[in-house]
Amino acid sequence: MEDKRNKSIYVRVTLKEKIKINAKANKCGLSLSEYIRQVCLGYEPKEIYRRNK
Repeated sequence: MEDKRNKSIYVRVTLKEKIKINAKANKCGLSLSEYIRQVCLGYEPKEIYRRNK
């Protein structure tokens, strides 16, 4: 049986920190929640290559 993610952790950050974290998550193609979850659990999300159009 798969565990459902139904618990929250709240963290306060500055606007500058939020912008930086969001940018890193976007570069990895991850949502903000998934990026933070991976980093906190010891994973190192990799940036994905996106070709410019």
